[in-house]
This record gives sequence, structure tokens and C-alpha cells, in this order.
Amino acid sequence: MANFDTLLEATVGMDAAIHLTGTDGEWEGVPHSNLIGTYNMLETARVNGVKQIAYASRAGVHRTLSEEVTRRVNIMSQPLGFYTVSKVFGEAIGYSYAHQHDIEFMAVRIGNFNRNRDLPKHPHHLSHGDCVRMFERAVIHPGVQYEVVYGVSDST
Repeated sequence: MANFDTLLEATVGMDAAIHLTGTDGEWEGVPHSNLIGTYNMLETARVNGVKQIAYASRAGVHRTLSEEVTRRVNIMSQPLGFYTVSKVFGEAIGYSYAHQHDIEFMAVRIGNFNRNRDLPKHPHHLSHGDCVRMFERAVIHPGVQYEVVYGVSDST
């Protein structure tokens, strides 16, 4: 993701892309994968005419909220840690590209995900099957200029 030319070649002829890459480690990995990589994804999409991007954000862009608080996209982001800050950056640069370059951008704020758990046990869980369906819908749903959604299974 951090190599612009490689990504430029990879996006030739694409109609849509799903941006799932990222690192959740310490600061050292965040700039290349989550900041530069997200910029590269959007810029190569613009250059190559890729019209739809689904972006893996995270539900944790809000500080820990109590179970009684319903998370909504209009709640102000309160990111803790470099990884979460980089996800807020991804949503923001996606907004910019959507409105300046006619790219449809959907940010999926992924809840707690474990590919080995297909049945949610908590309102913030995202099952493997629902994750696949969520990102599929994110790239085939027509007419979305910019949208942020929560990727959770069986949630209130």
C-alpha cells in the first residue's frame, strides 16, 4: 500500500476497491500502511477511474462508550491511539476525495471482529459472514457519494 507505483498498476481496470489493509501496532507501521497507504489507494483510484471505495474503519473511533449509549455516526470522533487516529484520517480523506473527485466512498466502522466467530455474542461484534456481506454491499450499493456505516451483527 505504501508503494504508489505498485498500487497504480494494481488498480488499472478496476471499478471498485475494498481497502482492508492497515496496521494496529505502534507508530512505526501506521504512517506507511494507514496514512500513506490510504492516500495511495484514493489517489490511484482517482487516476485510474476507480469509482467506488469501501474502507475498513473501526467502531473504536469513539472512546469507550457505555452499553447504554447507542453509537451513531454523528457522535464526534474521540480517537485514542495512533491506529484509531489513522482511521479517522482515512474517513476524512475519503470525504475529501468523494466530494472533489466523484469517487463513491463508504467507510465501514468495523465492530469487534473475529473470523472464527460467525455468531455474534455482543452488540458490537461483527461476524465473518456479515463482514463479507457488508463489504460486498459497500461496493455494489449505487449512488453513495460518502457514507459512514457501522459494521456490526445483530446489534441495537
